[in-house]
Amino acid sequence: MACCHGNEDSLPPVDSAILVYAYPDGSPAACLRLGVDQLLPAWSAWLHRLRAFQLAQDRAAAKLTR
Repeated sequence: MACCHGNEDSLPPVDSAILVYAYPDGSPAACLRLGVDQLLPAWSAWLHRLRAFQLAQDRAAAKLTR
């Protein structure tokens, strides 16, 4: 197995990826095989959902401290 030390030019091209979503305990929530054109939109959507979840958690915690 080749090792890349910060030289992205030596990485092979990617045509698909596997994206695994996990619950906080580490158990898998979903596993998707995505084409390279689907990866960034899926990752962006996941980050958006994560941020919404974090904001909801923050609001719930703030209500408990009132």
